[in-house]
Formats: sequence, structure tokens, C-alpha cells
Amino acid sequence: WADNAPQNFAQQYDLVHAEMSRIQGHYDDAITHYERAIKASREQGFTNFEALAYELCGDFWLQREQPHVAGIYLGEAVNLYRRWGAHARVKQLEEELVNLPGSTALQETAARGQSPESLDVTAILKVAQAISGEMVMERLVERLMQIVLENAGAERGLLLCPDGHEWRVEAQGAVAGDAISITIPSGDRQAAAWSGGIVNYVSRTHEYLLTGDACRDSRLSGDAYIRDNKVSSVLCVPVLHQQELMAVLYLENNLTSSAFTGERVVLVQALASQAAVALENARLYSEVMTEIGERRQAESALRVIASGTASVTGEDFFKSLVQSLATSLNVQCVFVAECVDPGNRRVCTLAFMKDGRFTDNIEYDVAGTPCEGVVQGNVCYYPENLEKLYPIEKGFESYMGVPAMDLSGRVLGHLAVLDSTDMRHLPHAESILRIFATRVGAELHRKRTNTARCSIDKDFLSAL
Repeated sequence: WADNAPQNFAQQYDLVHAEMSRIQGHYDDAITHYERAIKASREQGFTNFEALAYELCGDFWLQREQPHVAGIYLGEAVNLYRRWGAHARVKQLEEELVNLPGSTALQETAARGQSPESLDVTAILKVAQAISGEMVMERLVERLMQIVLENAGAERGLLLCPDGHEWRVEAQGAVAGDAISITIPSGDRQAAAWSGGIVNYVSRTHEYLLTGDACRDSRLSGDAYIRDNKVSSVLCVPVLHQQELMAVLYLENNLTSSAFTGERVVLVQALASQAAVALENARLYSEVMTEIGERRQAESALRVIASGTASVTGEDFFKSLVQSLATSLNVQCVFVAECVDPGNRRVCTLAFMKDGRFTDNIEYDVAGTPCEGVVQGNVCYYPENLEKLYPIEKGFESYMGVPAMDLSGRVLGHLAVLDSTDMRHLPHAESILRIFATRVGAELHRKRTNTARCSIDKDFLSAL
């Protein structure tokens, strides 16, 4: 039917195709066909099908946990059902809209007889979808701020992310005439300013805050930033992913009061919903890339260490191991030590490298050193403040020690690395040390066995 009489059936075909794509999980295809159904219905004058298309598309966004976007489509469905005369459906949908975020702004829009469509919502949502496909965080936040400032009516804007008890500026932008400039702060450069009271309120309540004249707003009477900067219009919207606050969009316009209308609020909320998904995707992508990099680093270190120790034994093995570890992990000090008394209270190093050079082996009591717990069979890791914990370790910031055992689980010695900086950048160091501590344990067991055998042979010869 759609092929033979597209003017009558094309919108129905696209609606069916959109619903099938939604069920199958082909979301981009579903969005395309919902929008085609909306366009075809409008062009052919089928108000009833246009309303249905908007309603089904709104339900689609609700299922994807995007209530702000859903509110835009459902709000337009209400307007179309009202125009068509389906008053019972209008009442039912209006009751549903009351429970949606952004419903207040939608009601204000409807009261003025205006439609969010007048601001080309569909085009903005298409661009927001493109944001969701951007995986690199820096490019994502830059594009997001560009879109927000193009459509929100703001003079300046900030994307703020929580960082402990502080706020980190991910992106900031400003509008000057027709030009929009976006800056991505680097390092500690956080020159931008904002109303801490407004941002903290949004962070605490997870609700947006809108004021048309901040200086006269009684809620903000004690805000020094508002007073000192004579702030006029402010819109601050939370960026939420599964009820978790990921960021805050903070927008200002000090050139005019009441710059952010109800339609603008709905649009910024829609963009914030899309931004939440995009930011989460970018965060996961960053974690994956970091994990890949760390794995490659660990694999490279393992290859270097394994190749350097594969064909050597005894004293040569211990020296080759500490040298390979020092090079691969890029740490200041590495040593292998053997327990020299039955209670594991004293150890003697078998190979000791510091600052890229082998030093003389030493024998020392483990009491009062970070090695004390290691020779009792525990992996000990102090990523920072080592010198404060163990003043004897002067000049070292971090330590990691792994016990070396025989097959019965008896501790024979240990393998340790120390550095003058924090070792958190070496997430796979413990795994690497554990692998080679097993080899150290085998070598120490072989060393003791050989020593015992030589002693027996010597006693036998003396008896002869």
C-alpha cells in the first residue's frame, strides 16, 4: 500500500517500521522512521497520524530513560490531539506529562499557545544523537557546549563535573555576536567563575534552577558571586545518568533578564539527557583505552623480564631479574632478599639495584621496615607516604613487596620495589611481581637444596 499510494500510507509504513526497529534494538533506525512518519503525516495533513507518531516516539524515549526528550515529543502529541479533537487522549497524556521532568516548562509553553517545534527540536535532537557517538571526552564536551550555546540563548556557559568536594570545569564557552568560543581548560587552569549556591542546589536536589533576575531573586540573596557580578538570567541543569549526577550545565545571560524561556529550558534538559549518555559512553571508552594501554605495558614488561631471566639461574638469575624489573617498571630501587633465620626476622639481599646500578648486598632486621609483613607471607603495598610510615626508608615515597615461597607455602624470602614517586601509575606491578616471586621462590629452594647437599657431601667426605 505504501508503494502504491504513499500519500495515504507512507506514514503508517514508517510507524510500523519504527516500532519493529525499536523492538529489535535498532534505535538509530527507529528514530529515522519515527521522524519520517512525523514528516509524512504533516505533509499529507493527517493530524491523527502525526499525533500518534509523536506519541510513539515519546514512548520510545521514555523506554530509553530519556524523560526530557520524551516530554518534548509527548507535549507535541498533546497539541496535535487537541487540534484533532481527541480530548480524552489529551487529558490522559496531560496526566502522564505531569510526572515527567520538564513538565512545568512544557505547561508554560502550552499556556502561551507555542510549540517546542518552533525551535526546530527535531534538528537539535539529531545533533544531540551525533554527540552520543563521540567517544573522545575532549571533543565531546567541546561539541556539547557548542550546541548548547547555539540554542539556549546564553551569553556564557560551563560544563562542571564533580571532583570530590570540588567542581572541575570540563568546558567553558562564550557568545560574542555570531561567534562562539569554546575553551577546554587544562591542568589546574580553572579561571571560570559561577554561582556556587546555584550549582550546589542543583547538585543536591537533582533539579534544574531557573532565575530571570538573579540579583532580585530572594533564593540567591546571600550569594556573593551573584551580587558582585550583577548576574541577571541563570539556568542550571543537572546531567543525570541513572539518577547519578555526572555533570552540571551552568548557563548565564547578563545582557537581558528572563533570557531562558520555557521552551529553552525544555531544550537544554533534552540536551542534558543526551549529554548524560554521551558522557557515560566517553568515560567507559576512556577506561577501556586505559586498560588496553596498561595491559600492553604489562605484557611488554613481562616479555622483557622473561627474556632476561629465562636462561639463567642462581646469582645470575637474581641480578638479571632486578635489572629487568628496574628497567621495565621504571622504578628507583629493586631487590631480592633471602630469609636467614628460622623466624624470618632477618634477611640478606641477593641482588640490589638502586638508581640503575648494582650496590653491595646488605643484611638487616625486618622489624620496623615495610618488609616485616612481607616475610610473614603478605603482599604489602604502600603507594605513597612511605617515609612517613617508615622513617628508615629515607627518600622513598612508595613500596611494594611480594613474598617468595616454596611449594609448601613456606616463606623463603621476598621481592621488593621502591620508588621516590607514587606507584599508582603501575596498576599491573603486583601481578608482575607475583609471577616472578614464584620463580624467586623456586630459585631460593634450589639454592637451599644445593647448600644442604654440599653440606652432606662435605660431612660424608670428612667421615671417610
